[in-house]
Amino acid sequence: MQHRGTQKTMPPRLLERFRSACVTVDHGRALGQLSGAFRGGDVGPRSRAAEESALASALSAHRSAWLTVFPPLPGCPFPPRTPWEQALRGRKDRYLRRLVVAAVRELRGVTGPIVNPVAYFGTHARNIARMLPDLEVVASDIDATWNRWYSTLFRITHGTQRNYTFSRESVFSPTHGLRPRAVVFFGACGGLTDAALDYAVGEAVPLIMCRACCHENVGNSTELARYPTLLNYGFRLKNRVLDIYKARNRGWYFCGDYGQEAYPRSASARAVSHAAEFHDIARHALDSDVCRSIIDLDRCMRLQDRGYDVLYEQEIFFALSRAYHLETP
Repeated sequence: MQHRGTQKTMPPRLLERFRSACVTVDHGRALGQLSGAFRGGDVGPRSRAAEESALASALSAHRSAWLTVFPPLPGCPFPPRTPWEQALRGRKDRYLRRLVVAAVRELRGVTGPIVNPVAYFGTHARNIARMLPDLEVVASDIDATWNRWYSTLFRITHGTQRNYTFSRESVFSPTHGLRPRAVVFFGACGGLTDAALDYAVGEAVPLIMCRACCHENVGNSTELARYPTLLNYGFRLKNRVLDIYKARNRGWYFCGDYGQEAYPRSASARAVSHAAEFHDIARHALDSDVCRSIIDLDRCMRLQDRGYDVLYEQEIFFALSRAYHLETP
């Protein structure tokens, strides 16, 4: 029974919890610890136990902060860095979609669409449009073919999604002026992640939520450190195909603005590392959770440099502009 003169307090909302949790993480310290593990050679399939120990130590505050704000990521029954684990990345995307919907619903005093660059089929953007029918969702990609094919299937199964539109453009040279309320993307390969983040920052978007992938391709690299694993063999074949794209210079995956010298991305990381080392880190990233985390922590600090608070967990980023003022209920 509520006593007279007392007020019922509401639990803090997601964005309020996020702001409070961000002060507990130090991306630079974590990057320094993991860089030490990389320089000591404790990376790759034969160093899995050493990698797990380094990650647990360096990212313990990150994981604790994440769990105070968001639900835990879905578990995976398969070992890390295997084809079977890679095949279940869709679980992370569904998890991220739910975060997008929950976070966007809390935004106050902002307008504009939700923009999904590097949308490929447009699958995730359409699902977000269905979950948020009162908001406009814009997907974009350099090639409209995949979106067009999926559009036919989607209309058969779900009908026309009227709050969804598709724009054909490259994330390396995007059309500005939409003023999105949020930029979201799901598995942008290599430098496409950095281009999409730069697009979001250039639009001064309040909210960024995304999943990175193909860290071995940052810096326009298609060179892999060779390990005798099935995943490594498969991705070497994939990178041969990417070499063809790179040679044709069509802008699908590679851009001169995101070459080797563009990394590290953040001023803080450049104080402790350099382009040649990051190229070597990218070479090992397919088979090393430590190397992928180093690349992603650099991205976290790049976003911090540009005015965002950031939390990070297993390739997923959640960033809120410090210029956005929370409205208490």
